[in-house]
Amino acid sequence: MKWLNVIKRKKDRDMETEIKKLKPVELWILLILKAAGGEVCCKTKIMKILFLLEIVYGIIGVKFEPYNYGPWSKDVDDALRRLVELGLIEERELQKPPEGPEHTGLMYVYRLTEKGRRAVEKIPLKDPKWRLPYADVVFFVGWDVRDLMEYIYVNYPEYAVNSVIKDKLARKPAV
Repeated sequence: MKWLNVIKRKKDRDMETEIKKLKPVELWILLILKAAGGEVCCKTKIMKILFLLEIVYGIIGVKFEPYNYGPWSKDVDDALRRLVELGLIEERELQKPPEGPEHTGLMYVYRLTEKGRRAVEKIPLKDPKWRLPYADVVFFVGWDVRDLMEYIYVNYPEYAVNSVIKDKLARKPAV
């Protein structure tokens, strides 16, 4: 039985080493998935939550630019791809329903793998550096992606200038 404890400690050390190699954007993607119960439907939702974290806290470390559905970052796309390659998350394609005018083409569902679940548990959420922004993540994962986009378009209109759907979203007063 002693050898099982040795193997477990080695796995824990290996996971901690792997976590230290992840970029802030990758860690926050894992935390978004954790807050959502392990799965988020659509890259757009992840992108918008990361944008809000960067605007408010400046902790993600990536640049966003105005794009087809509001703020977008190549770094976030790269981080999602890297997390898939590392086996921390799974990406699955879903065909979008034809009645969804806000989107075209494919949607992606992102899910924490077992390895990803173990990794995210190593992030020290008791530390205020993580705990305070994570509270906002928990709040925003409960929002529909359309509500996130409307909020961003109203409060950060400079990121909606290239949006292909800005005229389809209802205008809401700034919160």
